[in-house]
Amino acid sequence: MAQVNTKFGIYNFGFIKNGGTFINELNALLDGTNMIAEHDKFNKHFYNQVTVNNNIKFLNKYGYSEDRSHILIDKSQASYAYYDTGFKTKDGKEIFGVFSRKSLNRPFEGIDFADQVALQEMIKDNLLFKMGLIYFDKPESSWDDGYNFIEDLAETAIPEKWTYGTQTSAIPHPILKSYIEHIFTRLTKEKNGVKLLRDDNKKFALFNLGLLNIYFKPIYIIVEVKDDNGKSYYANPFILKKRTTLADIGFTINGRPISERQLPEPAQFYDNINEIIFKPEPEFYDPDDEKLKHIIEDRKSRFPDIYQTRATIELSVILDTAIKCSYELSKRNYKLVVPQYRPQEDKIQYLMPIYLGATFNKLPDFALVLDHESGYYKPETILDLDDAYQNARLIAKPDNFWLNPEQI
Repeated sequence: MAQVNTKFGIYNFGFIKNGGTFINELNALLDGTNMIAEHDKFNKHFYNQVTVNNNIKFLNKYGYSEDRSHILIDKSQASYAYYDTGFKTKDGKEIFGVFSRKSLNRPFEGIDFADQVALQEMIKDNLLFKMGLIYFDKPESSWDDGYNFIEDLAETAIPEKWTYGTQTSAIPHPILKSYIEHIFTRLTKEKNGVKLLRDDNKKFALFNLGLLNIYFKPIYIIVEVKDDNGKSYYANPFILKKRTTLADIGFTINGRPISERQLPEPAQFYDNINEIIFKPEPEFYDPDDEKLKHIIEDRKSRFPDIYQTRATIELSVILDTAIKCSYELSKRNYKLVVPQYRPQEDKIQYLMPIYLGATFNKLPDFALVLDHESGYYKPETILDLDDAYQNARLIAKPDNFWLNPEQI
């Protein structure tokens, strides 16, 4: 029997970050039409359009299809790739499937859907430096402003390792940037955003970053609240270094200057400490076949090179053995498995180090993400150690031998 190609169609073009939801996202755009997108037909259409007929267009990061010499941008030079899905909105606008990437040395990610106007807005939006929901919205200085803010914050906070020891990043202090992004996202969700304190005029918002400065005082950040065609966004953050600054910008609550007791509290990720403690219970592990398939087949690139050519069944046995070994270790070290906050689903999960070769005197190969449901720990996915550290750092600075940014 011929082997099924699991990387068919869009899955062969790039990493699909929304694999379980993109059809629903497309169908939402088709609301009001008589068309419905179906996964298999959609994927076959992509194959015929792009793989067979090469009907895909490439754009650089500024949205141009040609360089300065009027030579067409090819895939190696492109920040965006888009093609006609064959669907139209109820207004008759063509819907494009869009892939993008953050840098030219990374694979494309997808898939987003947009008409021509929305595609141009997406490109314009991506030219600005962003930290999650927060923008630096002055195009001429956006990236400099963002870098300067992160540098200032790193110098203001109690010294901490905000970079990785073995990985380089074009952005200063990438761990700190991730921390800001996810803390702010959490604050917009927690208790309907009450910890994101808005002034009377709705021009500014103040929030507690959850870090201390070198004088052991909480660090507060002010962001501008702006409107773009009826849609609010947060922009141009700066550190509140004295409360008189709030008076200077007209930040009042009920017509009065803000008092110390009105300063917002930091984000909270749990109500009970037991929610973030991994408990190695007798009925510990409930593997889900679909999740294991996802880990072994869809996330094989996160395995060390020597394992990527192994057959699925062989990797399944190796992974299962490694999980059981880590479980035995966790019985003897309650700090081995650490909690993480998953912003996308607004929930607590656990990170278990996985040593595929059973060599525990070096860094693990990756972290296994575990959900806790109905008394069982269920595998969800695997993360590279840098992503694992960033998620764990939101709850607390990990005090752990295997999750140390100096070694990652």
